[in-house]
Amino acid sequence: MMEDVERIKELYQSKKYEEIISLLGNVKDLSNDSYVIRNYFFWSYYRTRFIIEDAFSERNISSTKEFVKRVIKDYSNEDMLFQIVIMKYIAHEMDKAAPNYSAVNDFLDRLNPEILKEDCFKFKDDKGKNRELASDKEKWYSWKTKCLYEMEDYHNCLKFSQLALENIKTFHYDNDVWFKRRIALSKFELNQKDEAIKLLDEIISVKREWFIFAEKGFMLIKMGDKEKGLQYLIQALKMPGPDQMKLKIYNHFMEIFNERKDSDLSKKTRLFIIRIREKNDWPISDENKKFMNDLSLDLKNLHLSEIKKDILDFISREFESIEISTTGKIERMLTEGKTGLIKPDVGESIFFRVKSILNNTKGFKIGTPVTYQIIDSFDKVKNQPSKEAVQIRIIQ
Repeated sequence: MMEDVERIKELYQSKKYEEIISLLGNVKDLSNDSYVIRNYFFWSYYRTRFIIEDAFSERNISSTKEFVKRVIKDYSNEDMLFQIVIMKYIAHEMDKAAPNYSAVNDFLDRLNPEILKEDCFKFKDDKGKNRELASDKEKWYSWKTKCLYEMEDYHNCLKFSQLALENIKTFHYDNDVWFKRRIALSKFELNQKDEAIKLLDEIISVKREWFIFAEKGFMLIKMGDKEKGLQYLIQALKMPGPDQMKLKIYNHFMEIFNERKDSDLSKKTRLFIIRIREKNDWPISDENKKFMNDLSLDLKNLHLSEIKKDILDFISREFESIEISTTGKIERMLTEGKTGLIKPDVGESIFFRVKSILNNTKGFKIGTPVTYQIIDSFDKVKNQPSKEAVQIRIIQ
């Protein structure tokens, strides 16, 4: 046995991983071998068979799953191999169009997030720019809260989202926004509606993302404020973001068109949704296939961008009454009284120019209440993107 171990060790040090696998057979053949030999085999298998893209192909998925099962059986969650294998397997599952969130959550529970790596992977991209990837701990909390929300376990989603904000030092991929968003959504589902709206307002005050506007819009509609909710949905549609992620909003307007018996807009919106699904290779229902077959040739020949423009133009004309405004108070003045800061009712202070006040520019002072809209701007002093208040109106 000692000779076998020395031989395997020598091969491993020489990076002859495939020879180790050939010598020892497959995952199922290792039951009677020593822990040391199994350890060399598992690491060899990981380096040659598990980290490759082909590991999760139809041809290899069976052996990959068997490998994962054996790692779970032979290692504890304190072992590095256990952690990286489970994390990679979860990443693969979460990349699916429709993950099995309950199954993924079971895998996540096998890991202790407190002992996962907190260091971010740093590298230079093709242009020589420094980049960072999220740590294993950040990924774990991101996946965990996503699973819990999709499983409708709102109490635990709220709990783990708050833990993530407390325990993670540096966030990537807007994860801090996503965690706060899940807290807001969970609170809404737990009937803490006012707190949920307030939290979304805080997020919007520092990071204007289309999906936050969409969530607030749907919340307001459920709370009975349909008109204001629609304004937020329209704003979300106009903001940058992938159309395939906005299908829920388009579906909502399609239902409105159906209620108004506007068959032309309803058909165009349904066609747009189906085209987006086709573009992303998503399943198309038999009902929608029949709809496409029965569609007139002139509609079928419309380009996707034409359909989208028609829908957005109609929505803007028919439903957009006023731009969404935020309320706050004049906080202080800057640079000879030509610029200043507004303190929102919720969130951080925002820069404004006096010339952006639309009414009674001489009738305001510190503490004057105002309404305003927010646009993207650039801070030349700090040399970084910023926000600016425009369309300011003094509340009489």
